[in-house]
Formats: sequence, structure tokens, C-alpha cells
Amino acid sequence: MKAFGKILGLGLLGLLLIIVALGFALTHLFDPNDYKDEIRQLARDKAHVELTLNGDIGWSLFPWLGLELHEASIATLNKPKEPFADLQMLGLSVRVLPLLRREVQMSDVRVEGLNLNLVRDENGHGNWQDIGKPLPAQDASASTPNAPAATPAGEPAAADNASERSVKLDIDSLTVNNARVQYTDAKTGQSVSAESIQLSTGPVHEGANIALKASAFLSAAQPNIKARTELTGELRFDRKLKRYNLEDMRLSGETSGEPLAGKTLTFNAQGQLLVDMAANVASWNGLKVSANQLRALGELNVRELDKTPQVSGGLSIAQFDLRTFLDGIGQPLPATADPAAFGKLELVSRLAGSPNSLALEDLAVKLDDSTFSGRVAIEDFAKQALRLQLKADKFDADRYFPAKSEQAKGATAARQAEVKQQETTAVAGAGSSPLPNAPTQVAWSNDKLLPVDRLRALDLQAELSFGALTLDKLPITDAQLKAKGQGDLDLRVLGMDYRIGVVVEGDQRAMPDPACQVNERYVGVEVPLRCRGPLELGAKACRLDQDGLGKVAAKLAGNRLKDKIDEKLDEKLGDKVSPELKDALKGLFKR
Repeated sequence: MKAFGKILGLGLLGLLLIIVALGFALTHLFDPNDYKDEIRQLARDKAHVELTLNGDIGWSLFPWLGLELHEASIATLNKPKEPFADLQMLGLSVRVLPLLRREVQMSDVRVEGLNLNLVRDENGHGNWQDIGKPLPAQDASASTPNAPAATPAGEPAAADNASERSVKLDIDSLTVNNARVQYTDAKTGQSVSAESIQLSTGPVHEGANIALKASAFLSAAQPNIKARTELTGELRFDRKLKRYNLEDMRLSGETSGEPLAGKTLTFNAQGQLLVDMAANVASWNGLKVSANQLRALGELNVRELDKTPQVSGGLSIAQFDLRTFLDGIGQPLPATADPAAFGKLELVSRLAGSPNSLALEDLAVKLDDSTFSGRVAIEDFAKQALRLQLKADKFDADRYFPAKSEQAKGATAARQAEVKQQETTAVAGAGSSPLPNAPTQVAWSNDKLLPVDRLRALDLQAELSFGALTLDKLPITDAQLKAKGQGDLDLRVLGMDYRIGVVVEGDQRAMPDPACQVNERYVGVEVPLRCRGPLELGAKACRLDQDGLGKVAAKLAGNRLKDKIDEKLDEKLGDKVSPELKDALKGLFKR
């Protein structure tokens, strides 16, 4: 038995030496560069791509099956002269024996000088969509009677899927240097590129955290904008569960360009990202975002990824100087009457949205000394449908108006003279005197106060209420403003002409003062008033509405007549008839 074991060991050693010698001979006597044409044809027939090999091919056989390509490019079969991808060098190697166990164990994978050129034509068709597609003539030959039967509809290739799931992936590291991606849309004229892409990872094992670091320079043509970005994190994926995590994600960089008017925006985003394609959900927890002076916390959740994605979450923005922030991104606010206006802003809100809408629910905003609550929503981005429902404790609008020009000061003086003259007349002739005239002098100057051109395009519905509002030094309590529809805004004449009804209820306490009681004849009667003139006059511009008084008198007369009839019926009929008959008779006269 010892001799037999010794002979067997020597035989296995000899066999191993023969395999090594054969591998050495193959790698040194067989040159794959002599078979480039066959390799290209194999790529056409099996992968349905046009492979161009301008550089040398290097390879090894055992114990690593290694491959190294230089100066290679790939194009679709229908446009073989227009490569969409090329690279300077690709190097990888795979252990041979683990392949027999359906395990892919790779050493370091290196990609140098990768260049992707993605183009969408005028019809919206992308050049990458033809990758792996045979030519029409090949499609016809594939449909001959001798061709294997296609997989019936609704029955996926279970064997292929099972095979894909059973392959175990194991890579020591992945490195991409100096890559570039260019995207051009001929229909829209948009062009976006990512250059100097650097990517490096730690060991790649499914189900384990993979250290990830990437950086790139991004640019776009419409509008002209550039950005430097860097991404780090821990990636983990499970192909069977279709679940992907990016933990401790950190995206940072800075951007500049036309929208920022030459200014630079420094940004940073952090958090834990999850995408679950099996459940069609995604989330961003522990969200932290900064942009120059702005700091925000929150979370985002997305559901129905396979349909119309729906977004929900929360956002909290710490107090910051809005004027300084906007100036830092090239969007300065106009000078205001109070230079300190817009100096403090903070926000807390729930988020709800879709690809076509966004709503800030349960909104709480602090702007300088004012506090707002309510809802702000864009219900349709395409239609610019803006909805506002806000309630403020107090708001001094005068602080936020532009500083008045000389023309504005002249208009203000003329306005004040008119108001003073009408106020004198209104006070002297209070009571039943005629209503003051409508104002003729404009309340505002021609200075630009609001972005009217933008407001014209809005589909606006707004409901605003203020516990205390100061407007042109006029204090207004419990002010409510409503706006709906589309059109121009005209605030030039700050005047009023409206009718109101006043109901005098008297003392409504449990034990009312008799001196404060209202005659029962006037209970529930609405006294009509009409107010006309400059808004600055307030109640001084109000008089009894003569047209409305006629209706009130007719109502009071009718009520008085009814009372008299009821009194006579009670006097004459007394208890001689049933209460039902008495009520019926009263009803006839009431009509």
C-alpha cells in the first residue's frame, strides 16, 4: 500500500508538472494577437457588438486566467464606425479552479482611460439602446425552422436566472482612472459630461460592506455650469433580494456657472441610502445637507418605484441669513426699507411630492420677527400651479418694501395730501353725509415691488391671514387676503369700496347687563354699511348703506306685522281651538 501511495503521488505530481508545462507553452507559444480577426468576429456573432482591438492583448492561464487589453473600442453593429465606448487599458484576472465551483474570484480589476460617448438623436433614440442587438438580417436568419424555440411569453428563462443567482462574486478591488462620460441630446441641444472620473473600492463581496470612493468633474451646457464632486461610503448589495445600501454616504463639492452669476456654492450631503427593488421603495435616513451658510436635517422616503414614485418625509432648516445666502449664489435681494429684513429665516415642514408636484405640509416658518404656519404647494410644475395657505402672527410689510426713490417720495406726498383732505371732510360730515370719493392718487410709486412678469405666469390660489399687519404705516388687525386665478396685479391705488354687515348682539354673558341688551325687534338684524375712500381712513370712510336700509326696514315691518297677527289670534281664539290649528292659521298669515 505504501508503494502504491508513493506511485500515485508521483503520478499526480507528474500530471501537475505536465499541466504547468502546457500552460507555460500555451502562454509563450500561443499569441492571441494573431487571432484578433477571429476575436472580432466572435464578438459580432455572440455579443452582437463591433469590437476594435488597436493595441496588444496580453494573457495568462494558470493559476490565474488573466486578460489585458490595450486601445480597445466597442460600437453597435448598425453603426460600427461610431464607437460609444473606448478605453486605454483593461486588466483583470480570474482564478481558474473556483470557476468549476461557479465562483468568480478576481484579483484587482483596473480600467484606464475609459471614454463613454452617449448620444440621443432627434427621434429620442439612444446609441446605447442598440448594444447587443443583431442586425435585421441576423434576426431573419435566427427565425429559421432549425433555430431553437424561443422561451414562451410569461415563462422566464428559469435556468439562466438560477445560474446567475448561483454565481458567487469575489473581487479584490476595482480601480477606474481618468474615465470620461459624455451625454448629448440632439433633440434638446443639452450636453452633460463627467470628466476625470476616479473610482476605487476595497474587496468586493456580496452581502459585505465595500469601501467606496469616487470623484469627478461635472459640466453642463444649458445653462453653463460646472461642479467638482467627491463621494465616499460603504456599499452593500444582495442580488437575490435586490437590495442595495450605501451607508455613511458623504457627497461633497462645489459648483459655479451662469445660474450663480460667477459665485461659488459649496455643498455637502450625508446620510444612509437604501434601495429595495423587490419592494419598490427607497429611503434616505439621517439626511444632512449644507449649502454655504444653509444647514438642513431630515429624511426622505420613496415608494412605488415601479409606477409613479411618491415622496414623503420631513425637513428642518436651521436659522440662517437669507439675504447673505442669496447674495452668495448670485441671486441678491433688492435693497429694502429695512436693511436688516430677511436676516433671519428658519423652517420646519413635512414633505409630500411626486415627479410633477411638491408640497410643504404642516409648515412652520420664522422670518425675522414674524411666524408663519400653514401649507405651500406646487400642485403642477408644468402649469406652475402654486397654492398658499399661510397664517402669520404679525407682519410689518413696510420693512420689506424697496427703499423709495425720489419719484416714489413725490407720489407719497400727493397721496398724503389727498387722504388728509378727504379725512377732514369725512370727520366733519360723519353720520349720514355722502361717502368720501374714491382715491385718485396712486398709493405706490412705479418702483418695481414684485416680480410681476413671473406672477403673470402663475396659476395662483392664496389664502393669507395676519393677526397684525402693518401696511404703509397703517396697522391692520386680523387681516385676511385671498387671491385666485391668473392675471396682473394692480396695487397702484390703495383704496376701498366694499359693503359689510354689522350684527349687534348685545351682552351675551350668562347674566347680561340689562342696559346692554338689544331690543328683540333688532335681534339678528344685519345693519348694512358701505365704506369707500382711501384705505388710510379706516372706519371714517364708512356710512349706513341707504340701499341696504330699505331691505332692513321691509324685514322689520314684516316682523312687526307678524307679531301683531300672532297677538290678535291668541287674543280671539285663546283655548277655543287646538294648538295645531292655531299654528296653522299663524302659518297662513306668515306666508
